[in-house]
Amino acid sequence: MNKKHFLLKGLLISLALNVLCSFFTLGKAPSELNVAPKKFVFMLIHTQEPPFYYSANNLSDYRGIVPDILSGAGRRLNLDISYLPISRNMLETMLLEEKADAFWLTPQWTNNPSKFIFSESAYKQEDFLYSLKHFDAEGTEEDWLRNKSICLRQNYVYPTLQTYIEKGITKRIDVSSQAPMMAMLFKERCELIYLPGYQAEWTAKSLGKSQDIFRSPRPIGTSEVGIVLSKKWQKHITALDDYILELKNSGEMQKIIQRNMQDWAKEH
Repeated sequence: MNKKHFLLKGLLISLALNVLCSFFTLGKAPSELNVAPKKFVFMLIHTQEPPFYYSANNLSDYRGIVPDILSGAGRRLNLDISYLPISRNMLETMLLEEKADAFWLTPQWTNNPSKFIFSESAYKQEDFLYSLKHFDAEGTEEDWLRNKSICLRQNYVYPTLQTYIEKGITKRIDVSSQAPMMAMLFKERCELIYLPGYQAEWTAKSLGKSQDIFRSPRPIGTSEVGIVLSKKWQKHITALDDYILELKNSGEMQKIIQRNMQDWAKEH
C-alpha cells in the first residue's frame, strides 16, 4: 500500500469514528457526556415563599415548585445548583455584582429590569386585596383603597398600586413577609393587605386564625413569575426557556404546581 492510500484509509477511519460518536451522543444532555457541570448559585429570599420554595429543617433541603423546576433544568443544562438564602433587598445587587446567578420573581417587581434577563414564565398568579371587612362588589380599586392603610412587602415594587400610593389615596406600610402582613391585618394595624390568593389562604391557616378575612371581588394584578438571571447567562436562556415550555406544554408544570400545593397544605 503506498503512502497516499495509507493516508486516505486513515482519513476514512477517522471520519467514520466521528460519525459514530455524533450518532451516539446525539440528543444527550451535557451531563450525560461527562462534561463538568457549571456552578449556578440560585438565591432564595430567606423568609421563604411556599409553595414556590420552603424548607422544613433550618434552611436546608429546599422543596417546592422552584427546586422541582431547577432540578430538571440542572440536568438539562448541566448545572451544579446551590441555594443561597438572602434578604429581598440584596437580590438584584448580588446579580449585578455577579456574586450569584439567578432568583425567582416576576419582572415587574424588579427595580432594574433592563439589567437582567428573564426566563419564560413558569406560573401565572392573581393578586388580591384582603380585609377584615367586606368589599363593595360594585366598587373600583380606588374605592377599596381610599383612606385605608395597606401592608405590603418591604423592598417590593407594586406597579398596580403605585399610583394610588403616590397620590395619597392609600398609605403604604412595609412589612418583611406575608406572615407578618397577615398578623398586622388581624391586629388591625393595617386595613388591607395585598397577596396572591393561595398565599393569603395558607398564611391565615398557618397563623391558626379562625377569623374571617375577605378578598376583593376582582384581582388587583396578574403577574407572570419565572427566573431572573444575570446577563452572563444570556447564551443559555434559550435552552432554559425551551425546558420550561416543554414542562408547560406536556402538562408536567401543572403537576409540579399541584403536587407542591398539596404537599405544603398537608404539612401546614
